[in-house]
Amino acid sequence: MADTEPREPPDQVAKDVAVTAFYVVGGLLGFLLLMVIGLVAMLAMMCGSTSCAI
Repeated sequence: MADTEPREPPDQVAKDVAVTAFYVVGGLLGFLLLMVIGLVAMLAMMCGSTSCAI
C-alpha cells in the first residue's frame, strides 16, 4: 500500500498531539468538576438546613 499523503514535520505532529491531549484532559477535568459540584449541590439540597456529615 503506497503512502502518498504528505507527512507533517515532527514538531508539528508533536504540537498537534500536545494540543489534542490538552483539550482531552481539560474536557475530562471540567466534566469531573461539574459532576462534583452537582453532587455537592444535590447533597446540600437533600440535607436542607440541617448539617450533614460530608
